[in-house]
Amino acid sequence: PPMAAPCRAWRVRRYRPGGGGPRPPERLRGQTIQPFRWLDLGSMAVIWPCYALADLRGLHFTGLVGWMVWALAHLAFIPDTENRIALFSKWM
Repeated sequence: PPMAAPCRAWRVRRYRPGGGGPRPPERLRGQTIQPFRWLDLGSMAVIWPCYALADLRGLHFTGLVGWMVWALAHLAFIPDTENRIALFSKWM
């Protein structure tokens, strides 16, 4: 297509190794950016209502206990207490 060549040239200019890559915003220039770090807390999945699987760094839960662990984990990461109470009341 006729647009392919200009788009390809733009991508090569913008992302070529050794320069010409995306520039950081003005507020970040001159600052060191911390590398991204990830902390894996485990995996959880709801299979049926009141039945879930939870694998939390070596601890395994299934069934109703797994669902309770899943619910508590989700409530723990909600930032506002008022929202936690609202979500908990919707679940009950």
